[in-house]
Amino acid sequence: MDHTSTETPRAKRDIHHGVDRCASSPAECLVDPLADALARIGWSWSRDRAQLPQAAQHLAKVADQAGLPAVATIARTVSGMARGDDTAALAANVARLAWFGSLGLVEMEEAEDDHEVEVATGC
Repeated sequence: MDHTSTETPRAKRDIHHGVDRCASSPAECLVDPLADALARIGWSWSRDRAQLPQAAQHLAKVADQAGLPAVATIARTVSGMARGDDTAALAANVARLAWFGSLGLVEMEEAEDDHEVEVATGC
């Protein structure tokens, strides 16, 4: 999977069918990439820590695009700490990243739901 693209399968399908959801709700196109980037952090933490700095930098980029500066900042912290030897501090920051990342996803999903209601009702 290309972890640099922010175009989701759903966005590709919608554009193919003449619907550009990204035009009306750009954050909607970042929900899947954000979820993928968070999953990549979890995978890197548990399976291949050598990939953690790169995964965290990618998450920081996606979080910046999604308007989640706290997630981006924590991701950059994790990226830097992953190169060090303080495993306890790294674990704490990976946990913070998972927590704030999941809150960001919930926030984006709620915004997406609110947008769908606005479109459906015209309000």
